[in-house]
Amino acid sequence: MAIVNINANSASYSSISVSASFTTGGGLAKYYRFFKNGVGDSGLEALVSPVSSTTKYWTYSGLSDDTYYSLSVTFYDSNRNVLGSASTGQRTTVAPDTTPPTINSWFMNGSASRNSIPMYASASDNRGVSGFYFYRDGVYDGSMYGSSGGYTFTGLSPGTRYSLGVKAFDTSGNTSIMTQYGATTAYDFAPSVLSWSVSNTGVNTVQMYYSASDDYGVGYVQFYVNSVQTGTSYSSSGNYTFSGLQEDTNYTLGIKVVDTAGQSSTMRTLAVKTKKARPANFEWDTAKNASSDFNITAAEWNRLTAKVNEFRLYKGISSYTFTRAVSGSDFKATYYNDVISIIGSMSPTTAIPSSKAAGDSILASDINRIRNSLNSIS
Repeated sequence: MAIVNINANSASYSSISVSASFTTGGGLAKYYRFFKNGVGDSGLEALVSPVSSTTKYWTYSGLSDDTYYSLSVTFYDSNRNVLGSASTGQRTTVAPDTTPPTINSWFMNGSASRNSIPMYASASDNRGVSGFYFYRDGVYDGSMYGSSGGYTFTGLSPGTRYSLGVKAFDTSGNTSIMTQYGATTAYDFAPSVLSWSVSNTGVNTVQMYYSASDDYGVGYVQFYVNSVQTGTSYSSSGNYTFSGLQEDTNYTLGIKVVDTAGQSSTMRTLAVKTKKARPANFEWDTAKNASSDFNITAAEWNRLTAKVNEFRLYKGISSYTFTRAVSGSDFKATYYNDVISIIGSMSPTTAIPSSKAAGDSILASDINRIRNSLNSIS
């Protein structure tokens, strides 16, 4: 058997770099592959030619911090028979805490009096919330420790509307952005919509973020699609998802707030357009295997370029004019380079293969990586 070794060279909170060596023990290595927890992390990588010894490097990325991983490598001969494998283990480091807390709740906790407004705040954090800072009309008013609780703004003027803000701070000193709430003392005014914005747009759904206020409390919130009511919520803030929509279609999404006395706000609207559906993945008409003849037909190649343009339109980019392949004519390096350049411009998750010059060999792995790169576009 071949002598195979793998060593972890360095580790961060999100990646581990390794090196792997191969020394022949009865066969020449042509391919190798790195694995993470038993699952392939690299592709089946090909060496330029079979070798009796080599050292290869790989970086496992996108890892979780403070996590142990089993890492391994396998070398294969030209027929993809296993020549030898080796494994090691490594734990990633703990990531520094740079994540600020998130305000989960910030609402009026009961009814406002002539001189005070009670509020409730809650927050979450990846490593623990320490407390809150409170603001009245942008000026610091007081603080509170803990991850949730009530806070009452006092010394207010009757019949006056205030902007009440909160920031959460964690055990590492990170501070959230300010979340604000508007409230009025004493009088019963009509409710109002404070926020109405898009959180996420899908093909058939649109998620909207909203927040509403009333001096004596919000009763419920009504939602509209093109002026037709489609739903109700009894929360004064949060996310609401409009579903059953058509793809690539313009809609006017509306919101009204009704207070506990039955007074209604004016409708607030926002024009939104749903996304286009993602094109289906591309597949070759026939498999492209190593050690086989170059077997791409003109029809296959032209179908590939058409699919590339489908993805461009999906991403909101105009079509590219590719040179059409013609049956019986030579396949040119420019055809190949145009395709990988255009796919690369759409930021695929899977890396594109290298460009080619006239006379270069085009491997099955190159052809398959073109497909995999295109299909990795989200």
